[in-house]
Amino acid sequence: MPSPSTSILDNFNRADGALGSSWTAKIDDTTVGPPVIASNVAVPRSGNGYSDAYWNATTYGLVQEAFLTVTGLPGAELDIIFKAQNPGTSTAKFYEWTMNSNTTWEIWRCVTGHSYTSLGTQNYNTAKAAGQSFWVTASEVAGVVTITAYQNTGGGYAQMGSPVVDSSGLVLGAGYIGFAVSGAGAAIDDFGGGTVGGAVVYPPPFVVPFYSALVRV
Repeated sequence: MPSPSTSILDNFNRADGALGSSWTAKIDDTTVGPPVIASNVAVPRSGNGYSDAYWNATTYGLVQEAFLTVTGLPGAELDIIFKAQNPGTSTAKFYEWTMNSNTTWEIWRCVTGHSYTSLGTQNYNTAKAAGQSFWVTASEVAGVVTITAYQNTGGGYAQMGSPVVDSSGLVLGAGYIGFAVSGAGAAIDDFGGGTVGGAVVYPPPFVVPFYSALVRV
Protein backbone atom coordinates (compact mmCIF):
# COMPACT_ATOMS: atom_id res chain seq x y z
CA MET A 1 0.00 0.00 0.00
CA PRO A 2 1.52 3.36 -0.96
CA SER A 3 2.31 5.97 1.68
CA PRO A 4 4.40 9.14 1.99
CA SER A 5 8.12 8.53 2.39
CA THR A 6 8.81 11.88 4.07
CA SER A 7 7.95 13.13 7.53
CA ILE A 8 5.41 15.47 9.10
CA LEU A 9 6.89 18.97 9.13
CA ASP A 10 4.36 20.66 11.39
CA ASN A 11 1.65 19.32 13.71
CA PHE A 12 0.62 22.85 14.85
CA ASN A 13 0.61 21.74 18.49
CA ARG A 14 1.39 25.09 20.07
CA ALA A 15 -0.24 28.26 21.24
CA ASP A 16 -2.91 29.93 19.14
CA GLY A 17 -1.66 32.64 16.82
CA ALA A 18 0.95 32.92 14.08
CA LEU A 19 2.29 29.84 12.30
CA GLY A 20 5.85 30.74 13.26
CA SER A 21 9.18 31.41 11.61
CA SER A 22 9.27 28.16 9.59
CA TRP A 23 6.41 29.46 7.45
CA THR A 24 6.29 32.38 5.02
CA ALA A 25 3.26 34.02 3.44
CA LYS A 26 2.27 34.45 0.73
CA ILE A 27 2.57 32.01 -2.18
CA ASP A 28 0.11 33.89 -4.39
CA ASP A 29 0.85 37.54 -3.58
CA THR A 30 -2.83 38.50 -3.93
CA THR A 31 -3.97 36.46 -0.90
CA VAL A 32 -4.90 37.97 2.46
CA GLY A 33 -1.93 36.51 4.35
CA PRO A 34 -0.88 33.38 6.21
CA PRO A 35 -3.17 30.95 8.03
CA VAL A 36 -3.11 30.97 11.83
CA ILE A 37 -3.17 28.33 14.56
CA ALA A 38 -6.33 27.76 16.58
CA SER A 39 -6.76 24.80 18.94
CA ASN A 40 -3.73 22.98 17.48
CA VAL A 41 -4.82 23.11 13.83
CA ALA A 42 -4.22 25.61 11.02
CA VAL A 43 -7.20 27.71 9.93
CA PRO A 44 -7.89 30.80 7.79
CA ARG A 45 -6.93 34.10 9.35
CA SER A 46 -9.58 36.56 10.60
CA GLY A 47 -12.37 37.01 8.06
CA ASN A 48 -11.90 33.49 6.63
CA GLY A 49 -10.27 34.85 3.46
CA TYR A 50 -7.92 32.78 1.31
CA SER A 51 -4.85 32.26 3.52
CA ASP A 52 -1.71 30.53 2.29
CA ALA A 53 1.89 29.89 3.36
CA TYR A 54 4.90 27.80 2.37
CA TRP A 55 7.45 25.88 4.44
CA ASN A 56 10.52 28.07 4.04
CA ALA A 57 13.34 25.78 5.22
CA THR A 58 14.26 24.69 1.70
CA THR A 59 13.01 24.01 -1.78
CA TYR A 60 12.39 20.39 -2.70
CA GLY A 61 13.53 18.41 -5.71
CA LEU A 62 12.20 17.26 -9.05
CA VAL A 63 10.34 14.41 -7.35
CA GLN A 64 8.44 15.79 -4.36
CA GLU A 65 5.39 15.18 -2.22
CA ALA A 66 3.17 17.00 0.25
CA PHE A 67 0.39 15.76 2.51
CA LEU A 68 -1.97 16.87 5.25
CA THR A 69 -4.97 15.83 7.30
CA VAL A 70 -8.26 17.68 6.87
CA THR A 71 -9.77 18.36 10.29
CA GLY A 72 -12.47 20.72 9.05
CA LEU A 73 -14.08 20.76 5.61
CA PRO A 74 -13.61 24.07 3.81
CA GLY A 75 -16.48 26.47 3.38
CA ALA A 76 -14.67 27.69 0.29
CA GLU A 77 -11.35 26.02 -0.50
CA LEU A 78 -8.43 23.98 0.83
CA ASP A 79 -5.23 23.45 -1.17
CA ILE A 80 -1.98 21.50 -1.15
CA ILE A 81 0.59 23.62 -3.01
CA PHE A 82 3.79 22.21 -4.49
CA LYS A 83 6.72 23.07 -6.80
CA ALA A 84 6.23 26.73 -5.79
CA GLN A 85 8.77 29.14 -7.27
CA ASN A 86 9.15 32.91 -6.66
CA PRO A 87 6.45 32.74 -3.98
CA GLY A 88 4.87 35.98 -2.86
CA THR A 89 5.60 37.80 -6.12
CA SER A 90 3.74 38.51 -9.34
CA THR A 91 5.97 35.95 -11.07
CA ALA A 92 5.06 33.08 -8.74
CA LYS A 93 4.63 29.66 -10.36
CA PHE A 94 3.22 26.55 -8.70
CA TYR A 95 0.75 23.68 -8.80
CA GLU A 96 -2.09 23.17 -6.36
CA TRP A 97 -4.36 20.30 -5.48
CA THR A 98 -7.72 21.80 -4.57
CA MET A 99 -10.58 20.64 -2.38
CA ASN A 100 -13.60 22.91 -2.66
CA SER A 101 -17.33 22.67 -1.97
CA ASN A 102 -17.86 20.37 -4.96
CA THR A 103 -17.79 16.58 -4.99
CA THR A 104 -14.59 16.53 -7.08
CA TRP A 105 -10.97 17.56 -6.56
CA GLU A 106 -8.93 19.56 -9.06
CA ILE A 107 -5.32 20.28 -10.09
CA TRP A 108 -4.43 23.86 -11.02
CA ARG A 109 -1.30 25.33 -12.57
CA CYS A 110 -0.43 28.95 -11.78
CA VAL A 111 2.17 30.89 -13.76
CA THR A 112 3.43 34.47 -13.96
CA GLY A 113 0.72 37.09 -13.80
CA HIS A 114 -1.61 35.02 -11.61
CA SER A 115 -2.69 32.99 -14.63
CA TYR A 116 -4.48 29.86 -13.39
CA THR A 117 -5.23 26.88 -15.64
CA SER A 118 -7.26 23.87 -14.57
CA LEU A 119 -5.61 20.56 -15.45
CA GLY A 120 -8.82 18.67 -14.76
CA THR A 121 -11.19 17.45 -12.07
CA GLN A 122 -11.59 13.91 -10.73
CA ASN A 123 -13.67 12.09 -8.13
CA TYR A 124 -12.73 11.14 -4.59
CA ASN A 125 -12.57 7.42 -3.86
CA THR A 126 -14.92 8.02 -0.92
CA ALA A 127 -16.87 11.16 -0.08
CA LYS A 128 -14.50 13.66 1.54
CA ALA A 129 -14.86 14.06 5.29
CA ALA A 130 -13.07 15.60 8.24
CA GLY A 131 -10.38 13.27 9.55
CA GLN A 132 -9.24 12.09 6.14
CA SER A 133 -5.70 12.62 4.87
CA PHE A 134 -4.63 13.61 1.36
CA TRP A 135 -1.25 13.19 -0.30
CA VAL A 136 0.05 14.53 -3.60
CA THR A 137 3.21 13.52 -5.47
CA ALA A 138 4.81 15.37 -8.38
CA SER A 139 7.47 13.71 -10.51
CA GLU A 140 9.36 15.62 -13.19
CA VAL A 141 11.20 13.75 -15.95
CA ALA A 142 12.46 15.30 -19.19
CA GLY A 143 10.30 18.41 -18.79
CA VAL A 144 7.07 16.52 -18.08
CA VAL A 145 5.40 16.74 -14.66
CA THR A 146 3.20 13.86 -13.49
CA ILE A 147 0.95 14.56 -10.49
CA THR A 148 -0.75 11.78 -8.52
CA ALA A 149 -3.21 12.27 -5.66
CA TYR A 150 -4.14 9.87 -2.87
CA GLN A 151 -6.84 9.68 -0.20
CA ASN A 152 -6.68 7.98 3.19
CA THR A 153 -10.05 7.44 4.86
CA GLY A 154 -8.57 5.42 7.71
CA GLY A 155 -7.39 2.20 6.10
CA GLY A 156 -4.35 3.54 4.26
CA TYR A 157 -3.75 5.62 1.16
CA ALA A 158 -5.33 4.75 -2.19
CA GLN A 159 -4.78 6.56 -5.47
CA MET A 160 -7.62 8.79 -6.62
CA GLY A 161 -8.35 8.56 -10.32
CA SER A 162 -5.58 8.86 -12.89
CA PRO A 163 -2.30 10.78 -12.73
CA VAL A 164 -2.39 14.28 -14.20
CA VAL A 165 0.32 14.85 -16.80
CA ASP A 166 1.51 18.37 -17.65
CA SER A 167 3.88 18.68 -20.61
CA SER A 168 3.57 22.48 -20.88
CA GLY A 169 7.05 23.05 -19.43
CA LEU A 170 5.75 26.08 -17.53
CA VAL A 171 6.50 24.91 -13.97
CA LEU A 172 9.76 22.98 -13.90
CA GLY A 173 12.48 22.51 -11.32
CA ALA A 174 12.66 22.50 -7.54
CA GLY A 175 10.15 24.41 -5.44
CA TYR A 176 8.57 24.97 -2.05
CA ILE A 177 5.55 23.13 -0.64
CA GLY A 178 2.71 24.69 1.33
CA PHE A 179 -1.03 24.87 1.85
CA ALA A 180 -3.99 27.21 1.74
CA VAL A 181 -7.31 27.36 3.60
CA SER A 182 -10.33 29.52 2.93
CA GLY A 183 -13.86 29.85 4.25
CA ALA A 184 -15.50 29.11 7.57
CA GLY A 185 -14.74 25.65 8.91
CA ALA A 186 -11.56 24.95 6.92
CA ALA A 187 -8.83 23.42 9.08
CA ILE A 188 -5.79 21.20 8.53
CA ASP A 189 -3.29 19.29 10.65
CA ASP A 190 -0.09 17.27 10.30
CA PHE A 191 1.37 18.93 7.21
CA GLY A 192 4.40 17.18 5.75
CA GLY A 193 6.38 16.43 2.64
CA GLY A 194 9.72 16.87 0.92
CA THR A 195 11.93 15.43 -1.78
CA VAL A 196 11.25 11.81 -2.70
CA GLY A 197 14.37 9.90 -3.72
CA GLY A 198 15.75 12.47 -6.13
CA ALA A 199 15.94 13.32 -9.77
CA VAL A 200 15.88 10.45 -12.22
CA VAL A 201 19.37 9.91 -13.61
CA TYR A 202 19.72 7.87 -16.74
CA PRO A 203 22.92 5.80 -17.13
CA PRO A 204 25.21 6.65 -20.02
CA PRO A 205 24.70 4.54 -23.11
CA PHE A 206 26.79 1.41 -23.38
CA VAL A 207 29.22 1.71 -26.26
CA VAL A 208 30.52 -1.45 -27.91
CA PRO A 209 34.18 -0.94 -28.86
CA PHE A 210 34.96 -1.29 -32.55
CA TYR A 211 38.10 -3.11 -33.50
CA SER A 212 39.49 -2.98 -37.02
CA ALA A 213 40.25 -6.32 -38.58
CA LEU A 214 43.98 -7.00 -38.93
CA VAL A 215 44.97 -8.69 -42.16
CA ARG A 216 48.41 -10.24 -42.38
CA VAL A 217 49.86 -10.07 -45.87
